[in-house]
Amino acid sequence: MARNKLTVVIPTKNDRDDIADCLIALKKQTYKDFDILVVDGFSRDGTDVIAKRAGATVVYENIGSRAGAMNVALKNIKTQYWASTDADCIPPETWVADIVEALDSSQDNIAGVGGPNYAPKNATFFEKCVDVLFFSKITGQARYGMNKSGVFDTDHNPGCNAGYKTALTKDMWFEEYLPTAEDVVFDYKLRGRGKKILFASWIAMFHHRRKTVRGLFKQLYHYGKGRAIANTHYPALKTRMHPIPSLFVFWLIAGVIASPIKFWAWAIFSFSLIIYLFGISMGCLESTSHYKTPLTNFGAILLAPIAHVAWGLGYIAGYVHELRNR
Repeated sequence: MARNKLTVVIPTKNDRDDIADCLIALKKQTYKDFDILVVDGFSRDGTDVIAKRAGATVVYENIGSRAGAMNVALKNIKTQYWASTDADCIPPETWVADIVEALDSSQDNIAGVGGPNYAPKNATFFEKCVDVLFFSKITGQARYGMNKSGVFDTDHNPGCNAGYKTALTKDMWFEEYLPTAEDVVFDYKLRGRGKKILFASWIAMFHHRRKTVRGLFKQLYHYGKGRAIANTHYPALKTRMHPIPSLFVFWLIAGVIASPIKFWAWAIFSFSLIIYLFGISMGCLESTSHYKTPLTNFGAILLAPIAHVAWGLGYIAGYVHELRNR
């Protein structure tokens, strides 16, 4: 084992605008006994240069996916523990200490720990609206927006805020064909070995949300696509909630087509639209986001249909992708 106890892994590509803040936050950690490993996808904007200047070890990957970057990281980790985050995250000062303490005190069959992730304190108004949306649990990202107190078993911790025991992940790998949801499958495989994953509410992470409608749409589209591909290869990961955004897409298309033809079709579509808007409004009002205000609630309500369409289209695209590659 290396002298230090934990390695922080940051997979990245062309993230110079974010990674500097992430690395500065890591330098401010109360726990100092850790390494920083940046896995760079041959950035063209100098991301790797910034990382090297900050004292991080930089290795490169040409696979082109977060899963590929994480596999490169696993081959280079020599510490007792490792933790992963993203370039657009800002770890609180006790983040590494909290992960090490949780892993140190955990039972032998505990493979990983993690916690919630929030928009940072300097988030834009749009990011805060997205945060309210994510914590409303109506975007298809229920675990992503988990915000509960205490410590308990969980199926999965997102890769932006997760720590693991190296010995229990030594012969593990991430599925490189997955565009997203690679962390979901990784934790699923760990649990399949009889290991447990813990959620601890105090292991928190500040994570920037997308700053534009286009960015949010693209993110959730890829989340939906990755989940569909993962569900195809690992059917046990499917839930009854996953197809709902795709059904929403079909419902919208059917309503737009049928409404001008028949009055009864227009009436049904209009009534169901009102019910839908009421449902997402209630969901946003019950959000557990720290940034919930009347204005951010309203913003989240406006963003919810966009999120559902994006995730639903991505989910459909994921299944189409799998059908074409059979």
